[in-house]
Amino acid sequence: MQANRKHTAIHYGGYLVIVMLVTSFFLLFPHVCIYSKNASPEDSIWVKKQLKRMRDSPGMDPRRMLVISQQILDFSNKADYAPGKVIALMCMGSANGQELGETKTAINEYLQAIAICKAHKYTKNEATSLLVLGQMYDRLGIFDKAFASYQEAVDLYYGMKDSSMVASGYKYFGASLKSAGHIQEAVKYHLRALELNERLHNAVELEYNYEEIGSAYAAMKDYKHAFYYLLGAVRKATELNDTTFDVYQSLATCYKIAGKFDSAKYYYAKSLHVAIATNDKEDEGNTLLELGSLYLEQNKLKEAEEYEKRGLAIAIEVSNLEYIQVSTFTLAEIYAAGKNFAKAYEYSVKASVLKDSMTDINKQKAITEMQVRFDVKEVEQKNLTLEKENSFQKVKLQRKDILLYGGGAFLLLLASSGFLLLRHRKLKANQKLMELEQKQLLAQINPHFIFNCLNSIQQFVVQNDTINANRYLADFAMLMRQTLNNSKDGIISLSREIEYLENYLSFEHMRFEDKFTYSIACDQEINTDDTEIPSMIIQPFVENAIRHGLCSLQTRMGILKISFYIRDKFLYCEVDDNGIGIEEAKSIRQKGFIKYQSHGMDLTQRRLALVSKMHSEDYKITIVNKTGADGQAEGTTIIIKFPYQA
Repeated sequence: MQANRKHTAIHYGGYLVIVMLVTSFFLLFPHVCIYSKNASPEDSIWVKKQLKRMRDSPGMDPRRMLVISQQILDFSNKADYAPGKVIALMCMGSANGQELGETKTAINEYLQAIAICKAHKYTKNEATSLLVLGQMYDRLGIFDKAFASYQEAVDLYYGMKDSSMVASGYKYFGASLKSAGHIQEAVKYHLRALELNERLHNAVELEYNYEEIGSAYAAMKDYKHAFYYLLGAVRKATELNDTTFDVYQSLATCYKIAGKFDSAKYYYAKSLHVAIATNDKEDEGNTLLELGSLYLEQNKLKEAEEYEKRGLAIAIEVSNLEYIQVSTFTLAEIYAAGKNFAKAYEYSVKASVLKDSMTDINKQKAITEMQVRFDVKEVEQKNLTLEKENSFQKVKLQRKDILLYGGGAFLLLLASSGFLLLRHRKLKANQKLMELEQKQLLAQINPHFIFNCLNSIQQFVVQNDTINANRYLADFAMLMRQTLNNSKDGIISLSREIEYLENYLSFEHMRFEDKFTYSIACDQEINTDDTEIPSMIIQPFVENAIRHGLCSLQTRMGILKISFYIRDKFLYCEVDDNGIGIEEAKSIRQKGFIKYQSHGMDLTQRRLALVSKMHSEDYKITIVNKTGADGQAEGTTIIIKFPYQA
């Protein structure tokens, strides 16, 4: 039994924010009055007082901090004072993200602060904001964006030659990689942080680095290296006269797994002593439960029962549902081993009820996190659209200036105008392509589809159908992740596309209750890993075939076939169905029997046409209406033609 630990690298982020914000206040504080052109003397004095109050009160109530920060932001917007905007937005992001749990709001505030920092070259505050933004993405499980934020922050700190903060960036990068399950990569980054901190003689950070590396090796079951680094963390903590609960716990767990129970008891006892000394009830309860489990493995039932009951009492005191469930289950095992079957049954029933409660809580949490991630994506898309509009406006202004000041040189004017015209057309074409890609993404994960999926998940939860609820939720989460990952890459491998289609068809097959069968075939001569195609091309046609062709069948089972093959040095994809046909589907839609209208096919055709024009490559879509001998519709075949290089 290993309960979830609450001490992670992300929790150190709060200290980083406080240190860096206080530094920012000291750096920017003297300039508030100097550059605030529209501010009155009374306003400047008030701002100075508010900054000093926040600088001197790192433990200020977060809601009060939000009020003051909003006032500073309003003043800074009025006076067009960029440093004040940055400080206010960073403080608001810290309060919302670190204290109030409003992660989506905090992300938007940090993104605004970063944009201002980039425009005015406030490199230090930009790096700090990127580091905290990475932690926000990490908390939501959006690891690709977390990695990108950490890398950008590290690059900025390298440019400033700030080795200490480079090491901190590596530390957070490593923690994020570990959370994402990339443990070997996490070790590499923690080792880089360790090397830098050894050069800087930073004993506090070295203790943390040793602990994280040791824990990572333990997770990989490399106990030789795990013991080396964890014992190194103990040595560093001893030098600092520090309490090392997490290190003792990790060491005890390693010794337990390695079968060295006496050493495991020794370090569990030390971690229990630290928990009691620091009055940390959750740590104390967790350690007692670990000791109970350890004694159970040795079949020392009396000691196991004593520790588990003490741990259960503390778990009830602090209302930790997870610890309560773990302890009741362990007690059931202890009583069963002692042949006290009445008590074993009693605690087994309690553990089962608690497990069901935790399952419901975790499901609700997963749905909530999914909604937050979707909201974050929506906010980022809005910000991206605004940035594109600003970029386009800047290009127009640059063109106007060139025309204004280049009137004296006719040939230069013609050359400049021609260059700008070509650049404008290219920007317009790229902008149109990006707009089509965004619309296509929204067409794939439209609110109607998400609403139906969440309703289905909720129905399984209400019916207490745990198996189908978990399966449905896992498939839906995987489909959303693949859709978002594929959408950010303009070109993906054919193997990724086939995997995505498999998951999507499996999901739709389950949703429409076996109304159709499907198959995906690919010629053996095609290397699917090396073959690349534009992303988000095939799925809209598959969706159209299912929703408008196969799901309207009344008298026969629907059949959907997807095949990939090479002809005349081109890659072809066929989407073939035996549905009601295009004309009948149009007739049903016109009569109003289908409220939902898919725009995916139209967007895909427009996008491929634009890509063909931009890159002078041959992309083509052919639609074939299949009819029988009697002239009746027998389905539709979509043939998509891609350029192919062997």
